[in-house]
Amino acid sequence: MKIPVIRASMGVWNYYLATLSFLDIAHHVKRIEQELQTLDSKDEKVQEQILALKQYLLNQDERLFNALVLSVYDGESRWIEVELHYKNEDFFNIGFLDFAGDEKNFPIFDQTRVEAIKSALKENPNLSSEKVPVIFIAHNNTEEGIKRSQRLFIHLNKMI
Repeated sequence: MKIPVIRASMGVWNYYLATLSFLDIAHHVKRIEQELQTLDSKDEKVQEQILALKQYLLNQDERLFNALVLSVYDGESRWIEVELHYKNEDFFNIGFLDFAGDEKNFPIFDQTRVEAIKSALKENPNLSSEKVPVIFIAHNNTEEGIKRSQRLFIHLNKMI
């Protein structure tokens, strides 16, 4: 799967801005507790949030989500740079992420929206082509990499 992206960085993080369809989210994004053990999906408050977001997706024609932050690891994803020349200026931050298919993705922020998307799609498959903005970051599945992703998870989720 090739996804058009814009490459950028902030602090120590390199990231890629893109959009994914609801169907892509349902097929390719795992639950976060499978990776970082940070969310109790059985928690009543979490379930209420997921249900409220699901109802929003199913019933609000003026729906819009802000960007999901997805962590990517394993597999053979690669950055394909596309040079863009416009009005005597060159841009090298535009390109594609090429996913081989064996990568693992999980939400760093906001896992409740990911679960709401999956749940709404089960109820209304016509939502499959809807798109949501995403930010891809790299995750290293090592002890230090897990700690780094957990710190980012905590920082992003404290800001809401």
